Amino acid sequence: MGWGMDSESPAEIVAISSHVVRGSVGNRAIVFALETMGFRVWSLPTVILPWHPGHGPSTRITPPDSQFAAAVKDMGTSRWSGSVKAVVTGYFGSVDQLAPVARLVRKLKEANPGLIFVCDPVIGDSGGLYVKTEVAEAIRDHLIPIADVATPNRYELGWLCGAALETNNEIIEAALSLGPRRVLVTSAVPMMAGGIGNLLLTERLALLAEHRMVGNPPNGRPLPRPPDAWRQRGEGAADDDRFGLRDPRPLGQARSRRADAVRGLFEFSHPDGDGADPSAAPSLPCKTKIARKEEQWTLSRRICLMATATS
Repeated sequence: MGWGMDSESPAEIVAISSHVVRGSVGNRAIVFALETMGFRVWSLPTVILPWHPGHGPSTRITPPDSQFAAAVKDMGTSRWSGSVKAVVTGYFGSVDQLAPVARLVRKLKEANPGLIFVCDPVIGDSGGLYVKTEVAEAIRDHLIPIADVATPNRYELGWLCGAALETNNEIIEAALSLGPRRVLVTSAVPMMAGGIGNLLLTERLALLAEHRMVGNPPNGRPLPRPPDAWRQRGEGAADDDRFGLRDPRPLGQARSRRADAVRGLFEFSHPDGDGADPSAAPSLPCKTKIARKEEQWTLSRRICLMATATS
């Protein structure tokens, strides 16, 4: 049974993450995506940067911890807080930002038990941690336990669980032990050579969506206006579940279309490309494998029926 937000009332979503002046990462990406889907977004920056750190050194502006905590408290006690149906968190600029945000999520959940908390534990990648260890530990200890959905990459999941994850079976076991009901693991092990996978674990199934890897991806780069063929593909994915998560097959098809659309945008904005005509490649290959559990996930005995959902 699906557990999305009430579709009959205007949904407002709190987004707490980094803000870049130039680029499309952190809250710049989160807010754009959610507002494009029709949601009202409360955007709170944890740090302000001129651009993605991968593009070179720049001035880092982190709000004073006391002021940040006061602003978060104001959000929780405002007269509009009852309209908040979801909270999304990403990068944190200070360890002392974590406790106020955890209190906010718990307060909003007490008022609205159906609220969805999505925690993206932005702490590192295959190169290691790029936040202080105490920040990563605070995300693990304060946010992950109260999250409904977590979206770590493979390295972040391994760090949170204290294990190196070399196979999808190891990723599945780690994701099931993490705590949230649904875990989306990026950079999962692909089934095709030269690919990249995204593995979604729910209460009933595992979904692996994969596509060809784009070399030298434009991290945090401003995306140009995509061709209609690709923009419509992304809009169709957004319209499919409107942030709610539904039954298995539509969920699998939605993830496949999302991976397809994102890959198209990255190829179009690739620094070595010239924005190729999308009509030359009307269907970007993306496969989704659906593993349904027969009764319950168990670490000792999994019975999976495999099916393919096409976009």
